[in-house]
Amino acid sequence: MALSVVTNFTSLVAQNRINETNMSLQTTLQRLATGKRINSAADDAAGYAIAARQSTDIMSFGQAARNANDGISVVQTASSAINTNIASLQRMRVLALQSLNGTNSSSDRVNLDLEFQQLASSITETANSTKFNGQSLLDGSFAGKNFQVGVTTSETISMSFADSRATAIGDYKTTAVNAGAAVFDFEMASTGLGIAVLSTAQDVDNAILASSDLTIVGHLGTKSLADADFGAAATSFGLATATTTSAGMSAAVIAKAVNDSTGDHGVTASAETKATLSALTAAGDVTFSLGSGTGSVAADYNFTTITATIADTSDLSALAQAINDTTGTHGVVAELSSTDKGSMTLISSSGQNISLDTFDSSAAGTMTLTEQDGTAGLVLQDAGGNDSFIATGIVEYHSSKAFTLTSAVADIGTTTADAAGFKSVDASDIKTTAAAKSAIFALDEALNRLTDSQANNGAIENRLGVVISNLESQQLNTTNSRGRIEDADFASETAQLSKLQILSQVGTAMLAQANQIPAAVLSLI
Repeated sequence: MALSVVTNFTSLVAQNRINETNMSLQTTLQRLATGKRINSAADDAAGYAIAARQSTDIMSFGQAARNANDGISVVQTASSAINTNIASLQRMRVLALQSLNGTNSSSDRVNLDLEFQQLASSITETANSTKFNGQSLLDGSFAGKNFQVGVTTSETISMSFADSRATAIGDYKTTAVNAGAAVFDFEMASTGLGIAVLSTAQDVDNAILASSDLTIVGHLGTKSLADADFGAAATSFGLATATTTSAGMSAAVIAKAVNDSTGDHGVTASAETKATLSALTAAGDVTFSLGSGTGSVAADYNFTTITATIADTSDLSALAQAINDTTGTHGVVAELSSTDKGSMTLISSSGQNISLDTFDSSAAGTMTLTEQDGTAGLVLQDAGGNDSFIATGIVEYHSSKAFTLTSAVADIGTTTADAAGFKSVDASDIKTTAAAKSAIFALDEALNRLTDSQANNGAIENRLGVVISNLESQQLNTTNSRGRIEDADFASETAQLSKLQILSQVGTAMLAQANQIPAAVLSLI
């Protein structure tokens, strides 16, 4: 190797090594000072990109969890108000039951209605005033709101609260009609009970077409009820066919089949059978057999012989008393008109058919039998005329939400929010027994609506709780993962620092030695 003064290769090598050592030392000192292994993209390009994305996710997880917590606060605010309204509805139902009691006078019911109406108003006030962050929750406007509970736009939970005002909750009801718009009012048959079947003209008009199902489309789903659901032995439960089983179908049977399947569609049914006896033409002894049941032959009914002496054709009190004294046997209640004691209504509150057999008047008198819908029926008279009948009842369908009834090609009962059949809590009163009965249906369906809403609210609150737990877990694990990528290993870095410091010092010493090599030239001069 040539002895050179201009180019000191050894010094240059030492300088280069010192520069490399100092750069590594600078990196190590920066890692130790910041605690991070990656302080710029140059430290680890791929690691820097991964850690940056993870930092974004970590912050997003935190915000999503806060969003979910806000959602829980919204649900809890709404639930608290709904609980208040449920308590009001429960109190209103108690008042309605109190109004039904026969010990109350008209003025008593008016007084009961005062509290009833105040509670109805408070329900609407509570619904209107319940807000979160300025947004009304229970007036029907809080619908389809999305809570962002994840790091992507698709991770949302939709939330809606039903309109809980007294004007919007109540009983969606319908009395089914057939294709000819005839009310679901069973016809009365004047045929004697000894005959096995009723003729086609005397079949009850139940709005269910022969050989077809009764299909209910409610807010819980769709259900078609057929022969087996009604316990019918015939090929069709439709009463347009003259079969022994279907001809004697009662409103109670249909209502039971609907109620047994309520969980499938959300619709309930109530049944009641009424027939009015009036216009007795001659005083004297009146005798007949009275019973209730389902069927078209005498064996289907639990008959009891009713006998009463009528002194005045305008007062049927004795006959009503004789019927009510034996109600426990035949299941029928007699109710005198409040304005005309010459008119008496036979009632089966369960919707069983009411049957009267072998009407007899000692004075050869007759009585007029009027159907449940108020239309004229038939004239009862001694043997040789119409001395027997079967009267079947009316089925009413109820739900907290709109529903549809269909049978074959006929739409026999559709309800909508604007339907005349909707009875809201706000429109209810308990001033009369009839109004109180109607109010109870409205209150029951309103309670169903709000309790269903509460069940949904509870489910959403639990779901949000699970979401928060998952978000916190993801945030924790992602933070830990990011730490493994970008955090400095202090054990390794301090060892590296010691090594580099020594190398820096040694390099400096060696550079000094290298710089002295050219001085050897002086010994040659």
